[in-house]
Amino acid sequence: MWAGGSSTFGPRTARDFVKLQTFDRLRHFFAVRAPETHGKDWFGRHCLTEAANFDKLCGKTVALVGNARALMQTSQGQSIDAHDIVIRINNAPGLGTDAAGYKLDWLATAVLPRRLAVDRVLWIGRKVRKIPFELMTSGRLYVHEAACRNDLSEGLGARASTGIMTADLLLRSPAATITLYGFDFYTSRSLSGPHTIENTPHNYQAEKDWITARTAQDSRLQIVPTGVDRTDAV
Repeated sequence: MWAGGSSTFGPRTARDFVKLQTFDRLRHFFAVRAPETHGKDWFGRHCLTEAANFDKLCGKTVALVGNARALMQTSQGQSIDAHDIVIRINNAPGLGTDAAGYKLDWLATAVLPRRLAVDRVLWIGRKVRKIPFELMTSGRLYVHEAACRNDLSEGLGARASTGIMTADLLLRSPAATITLYGFDFYTSRSLSGPHTIENTPHNYQAEKDWITARTAQDSRLQIVPTGVDRTDAV
């Protein structure tokens, strides 16, 4: 007999437990392999479309919050939270502080998300096998088009970051305004981990140039410097 925590498992219960684990693995297997087998048609039936995102974004003020460490030295949270829709990246480090704000509506991610209690998850990453089964079947998942990701990466000369791909998606939407916070293109490194600019797969100078060009072309797009507090960005 095996005891774990406050529960005691006899042989029969242990076998049932293994069966449940196997069943959950099978559910996850079919969830993540189905897109590979059936392609776009599967996503069209089970995931949110780009058009559905655009319907939600139409006429809205949007804050896209990056993970620059320098953001935590500001007090931009109130300005961020004043937007109609706040989108944060990966596991949204800094959320729940005066510096970065408390609001989270959408999560744009390329890593296994720890925060699932959001209105929408934008899966920007390449590896759909990482998507949890419960998220895959939640009705709140959008999976980014590989063609969009590949085209942007080719233009940048390196793998596009989650932040730049989300900004590209927003610029193609009918959002009223798009304001970027916490984007300093790795000058202060990232809250997401210990990586340095030398050992990331992204070209942050090219991404900075891309954003600078887009702000000149599209008046809806603004970037708030991480070294400047901003209370009038909405």
